[in-house]
Amino acid sequence: MIYSQKHRWIAFAVAILLLAFITWKLIQLPLWGHWCMPWFVIAWISIILIVAWKSVADTYSRKLLGLSTLSGLLLYLGFPTMPFTPLLFVAFIPILIVLNKIQSDTVNRKGRRVLFYSYNTFIIWNILSTFWVANTAFIAGIAAMGLNSFFMASVFWIFFKIHQKFSEGFRYWVLAALWISFEYLHLHWEISWSWLTLGNAFAQVHEWVQWYEYTGVFGGTLWVWVLNIFGFFIFRNWKSAGKKYKIIWLSSFSASILIPIVFSYTMYLRYLEVGTPLTVATVQPNFEPHYEKFDIPGSKQLERFIQLSASCIDDSTDVLLFPETSFGYYDMDRITAYPEINELLTFLRAHEPIKLITGISSYKLYNEDTRPKGRDLHVINRTGKTYFLEPQNSAICLNPDGTYDTYLKSKFVPGAEIFPYKKFLPFLSPLVKKLGGSMSDWGKQKERSTFKVDNAFVAPAICYESIFGQYCGDYIKKGAQAIFVVTNDGWWDNTMGHKQHALFSRLRAIEHRKPVVRSANLGWSCFINQRGDISHQNEYGVMGCVQDTILVNNKRTVYTIWGDVIARVAVFMTILVLLSALMYRFRKK
Repeated sequence: MIYSQKHRWIAFAVAILLLAFITWKLIQLPLWGHWCMPWFVIAWISIILIVAWKSVADTYSRKLLGLSTLSGLLLYLGFPTMPFTPLLFVAFIPILIVLNKIQSDTVNRKGRRVLFYSYNTFIIWNILSTFWVANTAFIAGIAAMGLNSFFMASVFWIFFKIHQKFSEGFRYWVLAALWISFEYLHLHWEISWSWLTLGNAFAQVHEWVQWYEYTGVFGGTLWVWVLNIFGFFIFRNWKSAGKKYKIIWLSSFSASILIPIVFSYTMYLRYLEVGTPLTVATVQPNFEPHYEKFDIPGSKQLERFIQLSASCIDDSTDVLLFPETSFGYYDMDRITAYPEINELLTFLRAHEPIKLITGISSYKLYNEDTRPKGRDLHVINRTGKTYFLEPQNSAICLNPDGTYDTYLKSKFVPGAEIFPYKKFLPFLSPLVKKLGGSMSDWGKQKERSTFKVDNAFVAPAICYESIFGQYCGDYIKKGAQAIFVVTNDGWWDNTMGHKQHALFSRLRAIEHRKPVVRSANLGWSCFINQRGDISHQNEYGVMGCVQDTILVNNKRTVYTIWGDVIARVAVFMTILVLLSALMYRFRKK
């Protein structure tokens, strides 16, 4: 069946009407919740109707579009917090079928079609799984999902351009290496939005991946690709294969899923937590960040913190944990000069020897002589002198005697906290300012550091930092025996975003076999043991304080020591593959 232009414009008119209705709802609502999801889905459908009508007009093109859409849906259904994780093992098969069909076509512009259909897969996955980023900043959310989808689609486009240079049995392993290399790069550059790293998906079923203590999340990514490549091979050869081979293939495919799971469950059931007890109380104050958190006087917020803390601590409490940016804006060199900090010190002295770890908003002032070179800092004038202000997202460990240690967040959210590659893109500065992005360079540390509480050392991971496995391993190498995550997940409203963030902390616990304690302003405040089990979880929108005893330890796992070695091998393989393809092209010329 071929659709006419009449069908096209009717569908487009319906899409515009729906968009208008949802836009009206967004304008009316103070918090958007899940309303961004249908807005983005309908917007993407409208773009297809206008820009890519040929992909809908005839039966064959609709089949390719349907297959690429199916891959996007399967990836979404297999990712937290959807309960269908096993679908990841076949999620890429439909888009691989699309690539195979395009390769056998006689039409031109094959590369452009590969890019479009793979982009369709990944924009659907990004929209359905991470639409909630737009609840913080709508345009920035569009940029995050659009760019992330383009980067993912580019992996498939590069593969399509070079895959003919390699044998049939090897070429799809090239795709797996390209994908893992992309995920690794995505962890380390300034446009890092690594939320959808495939290995993160198993945070939903942490009992399946206890072997992450050896491989980290890239072991999960590799597992997903092995199964998808094998599944695609079975699909392509199913009709021509005999019954014996079909049985062998299906048995091998099932075993490739079950053996790692059984091995992991065995590890899970036999693992015994080790370490020294440390009693921690974690507070969830529940200040809504869009309209409440930064408008309520600090004294009022402090009152709630103290009331919640007093409700759950006792003589056994070693450390009290507050969320990200709980107080501030403070001069980092004069922390104890502020009234809120002095009231907290009074509270701590009444409950000695308890210590407090809390996130704060802070800054540091430099003059002309001390200003760091090459840094873009905000210029201010005080008493006729020029100073340079460095904003900081910090954590402090406050002792009852008034001494304190500091840590500066060093992994930043692109757009909100960092203007990626602004030296190369200065013309975008007005747009970034208009969207509320940061123009000044935030203070950060070159290396991780720890806080000493009682006789233990803990890692103060601030929000976004907690999704980076090897990065968190650097805390452990500096002596951390537990991971404390301070965060403010209320920016995303009551959507899957805060749940995904909390679940990812399970993977850090398994990778390094360290307990994790989370304190969220809004979100999930909870305790996670060395096996990844969550306990004492505070639900979204419910303020409270909970206390538990964790076991801190000096253990270093294989992953802690070696980090993302799977990804580094994939990067090495990718470099060799790209060089080989380049040499092949020159020889052909």
